[in-house]
Amino acid sequence: MQRKLIVTLVSALFSVGIGQALAQSEPYYNPANAASPTGITTGAELVKTIGCPGKGILDASCQQAPAPAAKPAPAPVVKPAPVIAPAPVVAPAPAPAPVAKAAPAPVVSNTLDSVMYIPTGVRSTSALMIERTAPNEIVAGQPFSYDIKATNLTDNKLSDVVVQDLCSSNFQLIGSNPDAERVNDKLLRWKLGELDGNASRTIHVNGQVSDAGKAQNCLSGSYDQASCMAFNVVKPELLLKASAPAEVMRCDAIPLTYSLANSGTGVARNATLAQSLPEGISLKDGAEKFNAGDLSAGAAKEFTASVMAAKPGVYSFSPSAAAEPGMQASAAASTRVTEPALQVTKQVSNTVILGRDMEYDITVTNTGDAVARNLVVEETVPAGATVNSVSNNGSVEPGRIVWNLPELAPKQSQTVKVALHPQSVGSVEASTRASAYCAADANAASKTAIIGIPAVLLEVVDLTDPVELGKTTTYVITATNQGSATDINVRIGVALENTMEFVSGEGATPLALSGNKMEFAPLPKLEPGEKAEWRVVAKAIAPADHRLTVVMTSDLRQRPVMETEATTLYK
Repeated sequence: MQRKLIVTLVSALFSVGIGQALAQSEPYYNPANAASPTGITTGAELVKTIGCPGKGILDASCQQAPAPAAKPAPAPVVKPAPVIAPAPVVAPAPAPAPVAKAAPAPVVSNTLDSVMYIPTGVRSTSALMIERTAPNEIVAGQPFSYDIKATNLTDNKLSDVVVQDLCSSNFQLIGSNPDAERVNDKLLRWKLGELDGNASRTIHVNGQVSDAGKAQNCLSGSYDQASCMAFNVVKPELLLKASAPAEVMRCDAIPLTYSLANSGTGVARNATLAQSLPEGISLKDGAEKFNAGDLSAGAAKEFTASVMAAKPGVYSFSPSAAAEPGMQASAAASTRVTEPALQVTKQVSNTVILGRDMEYDITVTNTGDAVARNLVVEETVPAGATVNSVSNNGSVEPGRIVWNLPELAPKQSQTVKVALHPQSVGSVEASTRASAYCAADANAASKTAIIGIPAVLLEVVDLTDPVELGKTTTYVITATNQGSATDINVRIGVALENTMEFVSGEGATPLALSGNKMEFAPLPKLEPGEKAEWRVVAKAIAPADHRLTVVMTSDLRQRPVMETEATTLYK
């Protein structure tokens, strides 16, 4: 609240003779003052209240008013020397007006002092005190000086302190320190500005009165006193940070860390944090929402959670935070999820001749974007085959071969070698499986035909040689498979020359066609090491050097096998 009060005080009476201050017969200060033309005591009329040190404004006057018949003569009234009270407020004590007596010889003091208290007129309840110290007597036309002192009676600062002096028309200002603002011909104003608690400012004035007679200057003052309240203005601010690893494998959890802090001033109340998980991410530990409560200035709280990714990719996390009053914050973090991917290939011959090793390569390739750790390759050993050799420190175990290989970086390959020894003809099937941490198993299969080489020995022998005409001899035909493969559909054909005559035929298969050109039914298979035998009986009918011809064919032979037996026929 601002108050500006102005109290005008008649500071002194300047005259060539004597300056006198009269005491009002009414109470010390009574606004309802019949002595005033306006009905209340204002302005320069306050001079009538001066002279009662220690009195309050509303106290009774310090002396009784004189009887009506004892009004002072028109002659000048000489005021005795001022009485200075020990209190800080000093003013000359007025003497009663003389009644029907001649004026005594004047007693003149060196200075005339006045004081005023603003706004109440009482020191104990006022804020601003204005004092004037001036010569008690001045000489017309001669320069003189007086001082005005403004004092802040409070411990608080007063602002816009202004002192004004309303001068007589015969007063001429020569100069002042500080300089006065001349408002008009009579009014001088000093704007003192701010006045600290219990501080004072003194105005030194130089002037003169142009002619003898009466001169008076009236002081007034004003100030602004603000009722100030200091507000503690705070500005809380949310600061949210989110952190996540730059890269993790799909099988590993993604640790998320959130830090929520109040980086401003004041308290951020009812702070909360929320995280909406992206598609393909599931919560493993922690929560999607957190309550941080109240965060004082500079305080921070940390929250953690862990999530899992369903598949490789780049995932972005965008948590948000809110607090009262009306604060929001956001943050962002991202993680690249990787995964190794295995691929197995085998370089295996489609056919292997029995008796030879079945040698092949197994290659494992990491086609993913993460390192394949704990890489294991396992190869089954088929029945009917034995392990001849393995590479890369493979471990031969019953029915399988196991390789524990080093880590395999993305887009890199590792090859191992195997040599198996088939025990028999047929089909050899082997399967391969590769596995690694966080990688799906990779499988491959192979099928190899183990084949043999059929080598059938055809033999023909006559049991009787030479043969007399009319007699018979028996031809024994033998097919022996000396090879490693079964011969299929072995067929035997026999031819006699005209000098002999067919008698009979039998053997591993029945005779299908008789006569000098015979054929036996096909033998479905002739296993390696097996023999098949056929017999033909023929009679000599004419002397000759006879030749029996046997022809053998099969499904596995591209050309026939021919064998002959010579028999001498005689008479």
